[in-house]
Amino acid sequence: RGVPPVDEALPDPVPRGRVRMTLAAPRSTPSERLERLLRELARHLDLSAVVVGDPNGLPIASISQGERTLAATAMATMILYAAENVASNLGLEGHKDVLIEGKEWKVLVRSLGQGFTFLGVLEGDVNLGLARLEVERLMPEIRALLDLML
Repeated sequence: RGVPPVDEALPDPVPRGRVRMTLAAPRSTPSERLERLLRELARHLDLSAVVVGDPNGLPIASISQGERTLAATAMATMILYAAENVASNLGLEGHKDVLIEGKEWKVLVRSLGQGFTFLGVLEGDVNLGLARLEVERLMPEIRALLDLML
């Protein structure tokens, strides 16, 4: 009645007492999602480097590695601090970012709040307005991922 007898000569594809299930790919971590987001942003805006730094100036996520990235992230933190002081001494509030311009490049540094920084290096003929808009649009997502990582 109900279940036919099992032929012991045949291997059981599902051991008794176990349920067959398929394993889904593991969900990516917030760190992996942040790295992917930075890669996509770099590709979309043709950035040669993108770094998110912590309040101590250390890189949390980056598409550019090495000593230069480490130093640049620390400097970006100091640049934002200095820009806040300049604005404050002038009685100005609400600065959004700092732009450093060279002949063939631009470095955009932006506060992500609570001491976290975004640094992007744009080279050649770039649409700075688009870069600023894209960074602004992605800030909440970057910030949410940072909150999950901490």
